[in-house]
Amino acid sequence: MTPIQKPWGTVTPLLEDPTLVIHHLDVRSGYSSLHAHSWQWNRFYVRSGRIRVSISARTGWAYSELGPGSTIDIPPRTLHRFVVLQPGVVWEVYWPERNASANPSDIVRVDENGNCPCGVNRLDGPLLPVYSSSSRERESTPDATGCGPSNASPCSCATASI
Repeated sequence: MTPIQKPWGTVTPLLEDPTLVIHHLDVRSGYSSLHAHSWQWNRFYVRSGRIRVSISARTGWAYSELGPGSTIDIPPRTLHRFVVLQPGVVWEVYWPERNASANPSDIVRVDENGNCPCGVNRLDGPLLPVYSSSSRERESTPDATGCGPSNASPCSCATASI
């Protein structure tokens, strides 16, 4: 199947059938669109590199940092996005709710994919559970650029001193 170029990297479809969709993501830098899937679950499995997945929660935004061997499952109708923290490979898997079919076109975008012009990526909120023996939970704190929980953008350059 033909690779698809995105601002954050490349998507290569590996399998697309009614019960399962698997994509190989070559993530380099930037972030995905903020989006939801109407009837599909979405799993990210990090093979190499690091991403941060931001998910809309009842109390605001939450995120999980995923490294090699980590996964996260996102239920249908849940707004989410990922930010590339370290280049690598991620497998993205979709499977449908009961009585539906897996379909790559099941996506409702709120905004577009992008790439942070100064390379500073960050998202807000507490970490969600990540399924990996190597991951650790930690509280959200402002990073070295001064970007902290009050910023809504997935990246910020305003105070970066790179």
